[in-house]
Amino acid sequence: MRIPDSIIDDVRTASDIVDVIGAVVRLKKRGKNFLGLCPFHQEKTPSFTVSAEKQMFHCFGCGVGGNVFTFVMEHEKLTFVEAVRALAEKAGIRIPEQGGDDRGENTEQERVLAILRLAGLRYHDHLMTGTEGKLALEYFRHRGLTDATIGAFGLGYALNSWDDLLSFARREGFDPPILEKAGLVVRREDGSGHYDRFRGRAMFPIFSPAGRVIAFGARKVREDDPLAKYINSPETPVYNKSRVLYGLSQAKDAIRDKEMGLLVEGYMDLITLHQAGFQNVVASSGTALTVEQIQLLGRYTKSVTLVYDADSAGSKATLRGGDLVLEQDIDVRVTELPAGEDPDSFIRKNGGTAFQTLLDGAVSFLDFRARQMKAEGLFTTPEGKARAMRALVETVARMRDELKRTFFIKRLAQEYDIYESVLFRELDNVLGKRQPGSARPERPAVPAGHAGVSPSAPAVRPPATGGGIPPIERDLLKLMLEHGSVMVRHVFEHMDMAMITSPTARAVIDVIVQHEEGGAFWDAGTIVDHLQDPVLKRIVTELTIARHEISPGWQAMGSDPPAPDPRAMADDCILRLHVQAIDERIAETYRLMKDAQLRGEDSTAFQQGIMDLQRQKKELQRR
Repeated sequence: MRIPDSIIDDVRTASDIVDVIGAVVRLKKRGKNFLGLCPFHQEKTPSFTVSAEKQMFHCFGCGVGGNVFTFVMEHEKLTFVEAVRALAEKAGIRIPEQGGDDRGENTEQERVLAILRLAGLRYHDHLMTGTEGKLALEYFRHRGLTDATIGAFGLGYALNSWDDLLSFARREGFDPPILEKAGLVVRREDGSGHYDRFRGRAMFPIFSPAGRVIAFGARKVREDDPLAKYINSPETPVYNKSRVLYGLSQAKDAIRDKEMGLLVEGYMDLITLHQAGFQNVVASSGTALTVEQIQLLGRYTKSVTLVYDADSAGSKATLRGGDLVLEQDIDVRVTELPAGEDPDSFIRKNGGTAFQTLLDGAVSFLDFRARQMKAEGLFTTPEGKARAMRALVETVARMRDELKRTFFIKRLAQEYDIYESVLFRELDNVLGKRQPGSARPERPAVPAGHAGVSPSAPAVRPPATGGGIPPIERDLLKLMLEHGSVMVRHVFEHMDMAMITSPTARAVIDVIVQHEEGGAFWDAGTIVDHLQDPVLKRIVTELTIARHEISPGWQAMGSDPPAPDPRAMADDCILRLHVQAIDERIAETYRLMKDAQLRGEDSTAFQQGIMDLQRQKKELQRR
């Protein structure tokens, strides 16, 4: 259920950000703001700033920032809805449920989570104390797992019965429909009742990042079991497999401490690595890696090492997964296992020290791709080399960081003896196809007699790359965030949105404009809630919270400079953008004039156009 905006606003108003953050971070008053050591990265000098006035925070060290909801989401690793509910509970604000009443009854989602928890406990009890569970317990111990590891991951066993869990749940007050929603039972085809989904199987509870059971994986341990080796919970109100990483609840602290996460495929791969001391490991649970899973992992680290089975299927999975990770601005390396091995078997045969040696030899994803193509024989012919280099450049193009792209292109040029300029042209072509807004647009032909173009027309120039915002546009966005609707209307009465070249700035402004057009109240804090990209959130908080303040001593001495007129500052930015647009029109017209002269054509119209543009520029500069 979507929480009404009015309730969200009530919770926001009732949750003072200084109190919420101050409960976990030691804050000291510095001028208007509060300062402390950032809880999201290691630092010795405080750079974590909290604004009581704007009810926002920003770390000038690692860049994380947002409002009170953002902090709870980042610190507790909750979804937005979970963060709102957590703060609402502390503030004594009741969130009405869809179709519910005021009696405070448990929501359907809470009941689903409750029965999943009880099911996990029952499965674990069957494993550790039941007679039938000895079969699964012997399987786990044969795979080298200790009782401590079995307990840490809540492993269990589902009895080979059609209704064990169903009967147990009824005794605990849970009816079949709620078990069906939890994915624990299946409705009979004739509609006459339900039966247990998991029967006679070793059970792997799947936990949310907060440590709550949300689903199960079940492995076959009986020879007479006709179903697949692994079966898993279906999608439920609390479980979406494309958004869940197995083992994240146990691994998140280690991932943050080591600033790197290991990514494997299966349950046993993860558990065996964890027991061997590699606790910063998560798994995609045998499914293809998804963007949502990578984004989830990206909350904890910006460095991932892929550890996949050393077979053809594993290599293909690595290629797909590596491309997705790169697109999320996460550094990715690959650990290559010996043929026929997976992480579980390798650890059990060779031990943790040998596995650490493999990790130390991990290669960049680009090098991994190159090795794969060499093994396929692509580098043996000129045609194959061309295909291989194009594929490698496509991988480089997936990197968001322009500086990284540049270094990797230079390395490819050096390693494969190809001119850098050739590879950079290929990179431009790939970026132009994949991200039309990031490539240099084609220059439109300007007919003779039409060279003088209005300075308000869209400028012909490439937008800022790498997420950076040009200083003028940055100042203008800051003014809009600080001064709200009045400033937004003033800005766009005097300029066109097309003059904003930075995709980052445009993305934030688009959300602002949506609020303006919808007539909804907004400020920097509410805008943050409507931005999905963490980079955009950080830009907003960085622009909103001042890093430095005038010392009270200077103010007492009367040396506090007068506050500048925000409208005058905006007008200055707008005029500069117009001048910048004209400069680019002049440069473009010069180029077209030279082309016409080389062809022996009359260039008088172009010369006149340049003079007209220069006059417009002087007039703007005079103003």
